[in-house]
This record gives sequence, C-alpha cells and structure tokens, in this order.
Amino acid sequence: MSESLAGHGEEFPDVRVHPVVVVLDQPSHYLASHAADAQLLVLGRRGRGGFPNLMLGSTTWALLHTVNWPVMVVP
Repeated sequence: MSESLAGHGEEFPDVRVHPVVVVLDQPSHYLASHAADAQLLVLGRRGRGGFPNLMLGSTTWALLHTVNWPVMVVP
C-alpha cells in the first residue's frame, strides 16, 4: 500500500490520506467507526469470497449499506 501511495502527497498536498489495513473478522465495523469523520471513504471492489464474478466484496457491500457519507468504490 505504501508503494501505491508514494508520491501522491506531493501531487495532492491538500488531500489527507489515512491508509488502514484491517485483518479482523468484520472489518466493516472497524472501518465505519474510524471513518465517521471522513469526507470520503475509498474502498476496493474485489471480494475474497467464492463468487469471483461479483463486483463487490462483503466489506464494501456492508459499508455501502450502512454509512451516511460518500463512498468511492475502486478496483
């Protein structure tokens, strides 16, 4: 993740990024509670479940249906 984000701080100095890697049973609860003050929550769309053709993973799906702030879903 650090390699992917490297250099973007210089290009977009007004954008604060707080990368978080969560390895828990229910990461959607953790992300929702820690992103409550966020202006935008950015999530990936690739799930780890047994249905590779689904567009959204379970965490992204859960957050889209529970949070009240903007969410961006990216591949």
